[in-house]
Formats: sequence, structure tokens, C-alpha cells
Amino acid sequence: MRKDRSGSFVEIANISNTNFTDSNNLIPNYTYRYQVITVKGTLESTPVNGQGVDTRGIKGDNTRSDRVDGRDLDNLARHYTLALADPNFDALIDTTYDGIIDGSDLIDIGANWATTY
Repeated sequence: MRKDRSGSFVEIANISNTNFTDSNNLIPNYTYRYQVITVKGTLESTPVNGQGVDTRGIKGDNTRSDRVDGRDLDNLARHYTLALADPNFDALIDTTYDGIIDGSDLIDIGANWATTY
């Protein structure tokens, strides 16, 4: 489970392996909070908490082109003011992980403008 923008843990995978890598719409350099729960039949373990940071990529590169450029700015403009509850909300554009695409996310694009990975 991963803590979402509203502060609740949501299931991101249900696996039988002992290894899992979360690669679902991750914002670079943001600390994600996780819970791992083992299940056997109807029994569940106590949740184990952990955290992780994706160090790949550039904050503001919402198109994942490895460069912060006009495409990222255009993508932000097309989703500007959308909130988490909106069906067209794009988690990769919300670089501040606050549940709304706004000026704070624009600042991340401006701060990393023309940066390449």
C-alpha cells in the first residue's frame, strides 16, 4: 500500500512474490510512505511501514522525456486547476503531491527549465 495525496493508504499491488518495485506515476525526489501487509487465507499481519524516494528523472518533467521543456509546460496548462477528484487529473503533473495542479507545480517546471536527465 502507498499513502496517497489525501493521506490514506491505498493498495498498489497484491502479489505473491517477496519483491515489488513501485513504478506507478512516481514524482522524482518525493518521499513516498508505504505499508506492507502479508496475508494468508483470512489472516493479516500487522502493517510494516517504510518509505522510498525515486531518484530517477527531473521534477517538472511530467511527459517523462528526460527534459523539462515546453511539452511539460503545455501539459500542465491543459490540466491546470484540476484536483484529485477530477477524472482527467494526471498524477505526474502534480509534482508537489498535494492533490491539485496549480502554480506550485508550475514553479517546479520553472526551477528545472531546460534541465536534462
